[in-house]
Amino acid sequence: MERHSDQHLYSLEITGDKMEDRLSDACHLRNLRLLRVLYLDPSVMMVKDSLLNQIGMSNHLRFLRIGTEVKSLPSSFSNLWNLETLWIENERSTLFKHKYSGALFSDKLVVEFSFPVLWNFPLTSDSLSTIARLPNLEELFLSSTIMQKEEWNMGEEDTFENLKYLELYEVTLAKWEVGEESFPVLEKLVLWECHKLREIPPNFGDICSLKIIKLVESPQLEDSALAIKQYVEDIMGVEKLQILDLNNIPLSKTGFSPLFRCLETKFTRVVYNVFDEF
Repeated sequence: MERHSDQHLYSLEITGDKMEDRLSDACHLRNLRLLRVLYLDPSVMMVKDSLLNQIGMSNHLRFLRIGTEVKSLPSSFSNLWNLETLWIENERSTLFKHKYSGALFSDKLVVEFSFPVLWNFPLTSDSLSTIARLPNLEELFLSSTIMQKEEWNMGEEDTFENLKYLELYEVTLAKWEVGEESFPVLEKLVLWECHKLREIPPNFGDICSLKIIKLVESPQLEDSALAIKQYVEDIMGVEKLQILDLNNIPLSKTGFSPLFRCLETKFTRVVYNVFDEF
C-alpha cells in the first residue's frame, strides 16, 4: 500500500473517547501546513496554548472547531485569513464565526448569524487587536462579552480595515478609546443595553462612511450620539448621520422621536377640543 505523506493532509477530524492530558500535550500540527479542515472534538481533547499557536500558523484553514480553556486567543490567529468558519468552545462560553448564513446548534448556543460572533467570551484589548488584523472582516457582533478591566483601548495600529457593521450587546464596557483610523469604513454602529458605557467616543464623528448609530435601552448614550450627529452636520453641511432607536425611529435633541412629537401634538389638540365643549 502506498504511504501518503501527512504533509498533504487537507482534512483532520479527531473524535471518540476523551484523550488523556499527556497525549493531548503531545499533539502537534507542525507538518500539516496544508490543512483546510480541522475538527478536534472538545469532548475528546482541550487545546492548550502550544497547539493553539500551531493552529494559528495553519493559514490554509477554512474550517476550525476546537475546545480550549484559554482566556484569550493568541496573536497567531491573525494569520488565518482564509478562515470561513471558526467555532471555539469552553465550559463558560462559545466563540463562533461563520461566513455563510444558517443555524448551528449546541447545548450552549443557537447561532443564526452570517458574521463573526463572540458570545459571552472573555476578551482583552489585545484579543480584539488580534481580531482587527483579520483582513476580510466586514461585520462583528459582540454579545454579553466580558471585557477585562471593562476597557477597550484601541491604539493607532488597531484598525478594522474593512469592518462595516459593529454591534455590541450587553458588553461589560465602561471605557472605550477609539483612534482616528480604528474604523475607516464603518457604516453602522449598534449598541444594545451597554449600561456601563457612559458615552460614545467622539472620534466616531470623523468616520465619513458612518450612516447609522442605533441605540437600544442605552439612554445614557443619547447625548453623545446626538453630539456626534451635530458635529457631522456642522462639518459636512448636510444631515448625513441618523441616530435611531429600537424601531428605527430617529432620535432628536428633545429625547423624543418625530413620530412621538406628532402624536403628542394630536393628543393635545383633542384634549383642547374636549375642554372647548364645556
